[in-house]
Amino acid sequence: MPAPGRHETAVSFLSRLAWMNGRPIADLRTETGIQPRSIDLGEEPAIRFMATLCGMGVGPLARWSPRRRPDRSWQLHGQNLGCEGVERTFFRFCPACVAADLAAGGRANPFMRAEWTVAALRTCREHGLLLASASPDRDFFVPYDFARTILPMTSDLPRLTEEAGRPSTSPLETYLVDRLLTGTKKGSWLDDLSFHAAADLSEVFGAVALHGKKVRVTNLSAAERVNAGAAGHAVLAEGRAGISRFLLDLIRETRDGKGVWGPQLAIGRINDFLDAHRDDPGYAPAVDYVREVVMDEVPLDPDVEVLGRPVGVRRVWNLRSLAREVGTTVPLLKKILIRNRYMSAKSEFRASRSTFDTEKVRAVVATLDDELLTLPGVMKRTGLTRRHIEAIVSAGGFVSITDAGKVHNAQHRFGARNVDGTMEVLLGGEAVDRIPSGMATIVDARHAAICTFSEVLKLVLDGRLSRVCNLRGAEGLDAVLVPQAEVLALTKREKPAGLTRIEVQRRTGLTQKPVQKLFEHRIFHLRIARNPVKRSEEVVATEESVESFMRDYITLHALAKHHGIHFLRMQAIMTVARIGPMFDPVEFSATFYPRGKAERLDVASVDPDKVVLRQRTRREVAERLKAAAAATAKSADEIQREVAREERAVATTDETEEPARQWKRLGRSRRIKGAIGRKRVPSRRWTAERMG
Repeated sequence: MPAPGRHETAVSFLSRLAWMNGRPIADLRTETGIQPRSIDLGEEPAIRFMATLCGMGVGPLARWSPRRRPDRSWQLHGQNLGCEGVERTFFRFCPACVAADLAAGGRANPFMRAEWTVAALRTCREHGLLLASASPDRDFFVPYDFARTILPMTSDLPRLTEEAGRPSTSPLETYLVDRLLTGTKKGSWLDDLSFHAAADLSEVFGAVALHGKKVRVTNLSAAERVNAGAAGHAVLAEGRAGISRFLLDLIRETRDGKGVWGPQLAIGRINDFLDAHRDDPGYAPAVDYVREVVMDEVPLDPDVEVLGRPVGVRRVWNLRSLAREVGTTVPLLKKILIRNRYMSAKSEFRASRSTFDTEKVRAVVATLDDELLTLPGVMKRTGLTRRHIEAIVSAGGFVSITDAGKVHNAQHRFGARNVDGTMEVLLGGEAVDRIPSGMATIVDARHAAICTFSEVLKLVLDGRLSRVCNLRGAEGLDAVLVPQAEVLALTKREKPAGLTRIEVQRRTGLTQKPVQKLFEHRIFHLRIARNPVKRSEEVVATEESVESFMRDYITLHALAKHHGIHFLRMQAIMTVARIGPMFDPVEFSATFYPRGKAERLDVASVDPDKVVLRQRTRREVAERLKAAAAATAKSADEIQREVAREERAVATTDETEEPARQWKRLGRSRRIKGAIGRKRVPSRRWTAERMG
């Protein structure tokens, strides 16, 4: 009797038993009572009968023989191999293993390993060779005869060993062999799948990754399927994160493609494979998760089925379906989504391929599910002027769906419900026949508070005023009455830190020209501030620098008043005392002296004979006036630009930062006469040049 080999199947042992007795397998049924058909199906009673007849235990043979289950699937060592997971019409073998068996025990020693019968295992774990195939002769209801098929091939074993491919070690086959032989789980996401599902799904994912979405896995060679299994195992072993990333890459490739964007176009052969096995419980985790990813990323209608289940509730929109849903055009919808920052203006635009998450655009969908009004339509509906409508938009009352407020020459679109609701708030105040005491129209209130029309409207819309009235007989916003004192209090702004030129004049007692020159020569510390009334930027001087200037300098007229003498005599005394002016009197239109020396000067100690008062001649007066006229001051805009440039230079501390851009205007476009009359010189436009 042959000794059973390690992991030998019952069919292999039966074949060796028949060969050693010189009988075909079919004859053993009538001569010994052994049931070859039952042994082929892995039925334990038939295997036990054969083992008892041979005087051996049934355990190893029954454990390593594939057994058919009632649902026609196969089970081996506790692993579900599926309906097609066992090779039955032919067998595969490792020529190196068979040669080793022959060398160890003679012609009756080669036996079939259980792992060779598993269709998903294509290499020998011991030698790393691709398994060779053999096609034995078969009779009906009789298993193939391994021994009688393999022994005539013994002379070809060296050639088969040499010709067998030796692919790289596959992590998938390593995982499957360990799972089959030991039955232990490795903590991988593949453990949630049945054995055959983990094997087949890995090959499909890997084939798509290596050969594209239209690949036919059955057309791949054994070596290619081994490589595909390794690639697919790398994806599936990461679990949901790896599957999601892989599927998203596939879906992203179809954004620029053609055809109806559905599950088959999105993930290709993966969809076909899972759709064919969606009823197999072993694939359930993969089917459920892949279905969720596809429904979350591909714009599908609610009645479209994904892996046997309808979408139900739409999760993703594309531009075309969203425009159809809200009843607008695709170009208008695109503008709305771009200006509401739901899509980039630079992105590739295709109505059927631009997708949006339903949760993100739900607010836009709810807004668009209404009658859309243009600005002329709002004027006709409300009777308001264009200026008043723009003010309400700025106040946040009318919401422009297209967000066209800052876009040149763009058109607004307003929802009818939003327009009607805003007008109810504005005109829904207490009806009065005349203006009550303390109340004023919006125009009068804004002038009194020195604020904008929109600010008063915002107070009304936000409900921050204690009382709002509606004047009968007035039209539009002229009928809205607001409490003037409350508007003044609510719109009052804090005074910015710093003194304007007018405030410096009031603080120092100087006139306009001296203050303008002091600003121009940076005698004060200047900075940029925003005017609370005009809302524009302007140059201001810090209060500390103004106070420091007043402590350090005094004008000629103030000094004369301090000493109680005429300013001309004071000027002559300062000349005799050799205390000269600090700044050019002609350029600054004022004479400044150092305050400390000038105020401590003892006027009585100055020799009166040296103090000479001389009246200027007409010529000297004319020359002085001419010099004063020539000393023109810089404009306020020029000073503001210089101060802003200085502030930016101080704020820029990174030496590696790109240099600023200087905008330069090129020459005017003109035609060139002659043979090149159609050519033009560079047109008049703005161009940027780097500052070195």
